[in-house]
Amino acid sequence: MNQTLGSQVARGALVKLLGGVPVNILALVLTLIAARILVPSEYGTYTLAAAIYGLSDILTNPAVTTYLIRNPDSSDHSINAAWTASVVRGFFLSAILFFIAPYLSSLFDGGPKVTLLLRIMSTAFIAQGLKNLHSVRFHQRLDMTRVLLVDSLGTAVSSVLGIVLLYVTRDVVALGVAAAGGPWLNALFSWVFSKRARFTWDLEEWGAIWRFTRFLLLNGLIHYALLNLDDLMVAKLSDKAALGLYSLSYAIVNAAVLFFVRPLADIMLPTLARLKNTPQRLAEACIAAVSVFAAASWAITSYGWVLSDDLFNLLSNRTEWAQAAPVFRALLPFVLIRGVNNALGALVLAAGQPRQLTVISGVQLVLMIPIGLLGYVASGYLGLIIAITVLNGLAMLALTWLAPRLAPVSTFSLLLTILAPMPAALCCGFSVAAVVAYIHSPLGRVLVGLLTAILVFSVTWELTCRTRIGALKSAESFVSLLQRIRARRASASSS
Repeated sequence: MNQTLGSQVARGALVKLLGGVPVNILALVLTLIAARILVPSEYGTYTLAAAIYGLSDILTNPAVTTYLIRNPDSSDHSINAAWTASVVRGFFLSAILFFIAPYLSSLFDGGPKVTLLLRIMSTAFIAQGLKNLHSVRFHQRLDMTRVLLVDSLGTAVSSVLGIVLLYVTRDVVALGVAAAGGPWLNALFSWVFSKRARFTWDLEEWGAIWRFTRFLLLNGLIHYALLNLDDLMVAKLSDKAALGLYSLSYAIVNAAVLFFVRPLADIMLPTLARLKNTPQRLAEACIAAVSVFAAASWAITSYGWVLSDDLFNLLSNRTEWAQAAPVFRALLPFVLIRGVNNALGALVLAAGQPRQLTVISGVQLVLMIPIGLLGYVASGYLGLIIAITVLNGLAMLALTWLAPRLAPVSTFSLLLTILAPMPAALCCGFSVAAVVAYIHSPLGRVLVGLLTAILVFSVTWELTCRTRIGALKSAESFVSLLQRIRARRASASSS
């Protein structure tokens, strides 16, 4: 990447990271409070409803938004046509889910509470359809401050609402209200900050959008199944209490992705889309992204592995939740795999090859049920988790094999880039374990361990990157990201 674009990307990433911290903290606090107030079976009830409802994330806007982001020159007419289709689809899907909610609940023995949660969440279809797609201009311009306001402010307010309702009602329905409220508030803010969308009927434009998004839609459906099929399998094979333990562990692991991986992933596609016609720069950007994702993921994994028991001791004084710690530890490799897959997936989309993602995800889905069942029968939750981790790891390998066909980068260099932070992560893990060994308070262990992890990993990774040998020639340290931001500021000041 040239200095201007590189510093712009770094600044956008920092805005997403720092600006997204309050949003992610509120979402995490809502989850933690739910664990303290609800028992595993009640949390499992919400998880089951959320897994069924989760299809809304796939059948509404994401594929259309990706199409528009990939085409920075999209006209207002194209955006209006896409928004019109989204509105119609949102109302249609909301009505369907509302009326079939009792049937879907009965499939998994969810009961009336799951039906009620599904009907509350079904309104999010309408909200996501009404979201003003002119907000995509902020993505195209890498204006991450506006992106943050449009996509995250409503989620933050909704989390606060959920926290208050949960304290007042002590009922799992509060989580459903928070889940539905976020899309409505985000839709509202998209109209506040964006140019007005207008109803536009254009069959030709819809056809162009469909030709690109059909593979993304299919890939999204497969991706939804990959992310939620494990929940549905646990609910069907066991009970809602077991699902609560499993889903809470996953939610906390996923919080690590929310804090670091997802904000960086949001900026990857528009960045790589700008470089799609310059192969060498595209390859450099891809390697740099994989390096940052891998380093952050290794740091999170090493810290979580050492202090998982302490984290769950702090989480709740209910003894039922202590059983979730081993599940949490087994899920940690997912952070690394998901981070790398986000970077490489953005490369595939920027290169205009969504079909390749569909094929990879489809193979994962075909293998998931038989391998997941074998794992569950052999070792219960842990066996299922190992199966999921292995399948995602295979997808990561497939993407590293595909990447050289889209940009001048080798599979070997990508794998070395992914593994390069491992020594720093090992140093981090051993250092945290040694420092907290003399601390008996779980809160003290978690806080001191966090400070130790940040310090040790940052220093070790910086020294590793400065060796500049082999794959490390393109490694991105956290200091280099800050330098890009300074360069951006200096450039802006001089102009």
